[in-house]
Amino acid sequence: MKTIQTGTKYIDFLKTNDDNFSEIFNRISEVYKLLQSLYMTDRSYTLGFKKLFGSKDDVELYCITYDDYQLLNEVLNNTVDMLNEAGIVNLVIHDEFKHIYLEIPKQLELNETYIEIFNKDWQAVDDFINELDTSLFIYKEEK
Repeated sequence: MKTIQTGTKYIDFLKTNDDNFSEIFNRISEVYKLLQSLYMTDRSYTLGFKKLFGSKDDVELYCITYDDYQLLNEVLNNTVDMLNEAGIVNLVIHDEFKHIYLEIPKQLELNETYIEIFNKDWQAVDDFINELDTSLFIYKEEK
């Protein structure tokens, strides 16, 4: 995941978030394909993250951001449920996978606090994806 720097231009902030959503889409899609190939699930997700970069105004931007974060939170936690139901252990913490709780930003102003919330959320998502990669490595080798 890309980190957003304090003082980032608004346009770069939007592009960075779009890039992060795209990366998550690709990585989660790989996990679902692997689990489907191993017959561990018949669930699938068609992630529909909307681009922030194309937002016409702040209200639309906030609505898209909120919807994307809600979808991301739902997909990640459904993935956790699916892994736990399949008996896959998180090899990083040697326990079941834990739900993720993203702090959806509740403001429109691009300031240091807003950026910190985004970076904290992106770091939590990145940590989760890395835990997934570590825990599913053995299954990738078997395939």
